[in-house]
Amino acid sequence: MVAENSLSHVVWDLDPFEHAWIVHYHYHYEHYTRARSQLCVSRDTLWVICRVKYYWDEDSEETLETSEIPLGDIAPIELMPRADIVLPVVLELPKLRISRKRIEAFMDIDHAHDILSSAVYKHDYPVPDDHLVLLEKIYLGSEMGGPLTAAKEICRKLEDDMERWELAMEAEREAICGEALGLTIGDTLLTESRGKPVRLKIEQMSAYVYDGKLNFHISGKRYRKDGLLGKRDQLVYLRTESKFSRSKSV
Repeated sequence: MVAENSLSHVVWDLDPFEHAWIVHYHYHYEHYTRARSQLCVSRDTLWVICRVKYYWDEDSEETLETSEIPLGDIAPIELMPRADIVLPVVLELPKLRISRKRIEAFMDIDHAHDILSSAVYKHDYPVPDDHLVLLEKIYLGSEMGGPLTAAKEICRKLEDDMERWELAMEAEREAICGEALGLTIGDTLLTESRGKPVRLKIEQMSAYVYDGKLNFHISGKRYRKDGLLGKRDQLVYLRTESKFSRSKSV
């Protein structure tokens, strides 16, 4: 609850039995008229606050606050599954958990990637290397390889660079999707697909820009009707309702 709602901590009032264990060791029942104990839990720690009013001075209040105890010392919090994350198919752009500058930077690099990818993979050289060398030797008088061979080598290097860039883009698409929707791999997502509710455990996710809108592709194993994780793969598509308009520079 704390992490999902970006809170510093949450507070629960302890019931009379739980409260009595705390007050019994610190206060004598004849010395106070009212007491209240609360359990406080943050992302990583928990502590207890106890407030009492003495019978001889109702206007004064004494507060006892324990030291913070790491949650990991009490239970394996990292093993506890997160609650299901519910998302609609059509998302409101202003409500995404990502900054405008982050989206603009992603759109710029995505557009540049599309242009370079189209330019690099558009030119294919099916001619074998030995044929190319012979062609340059006969027609261009080159013994050590001419401009055609050099151009082919440059294209090969560009293809290698594009493959590395594509791997980096895949990681960035996943990061954008996770940051915008508040998702991580392994989360359980509840949404819709073709008008029907779908519940799946996320294995892959990615973000794309199409027609000025952010699109999110999320896939993973689908839960069965009995609530158990099944073996069927499920892919869902989410998108923003409106197009992204760039901020105007002043």
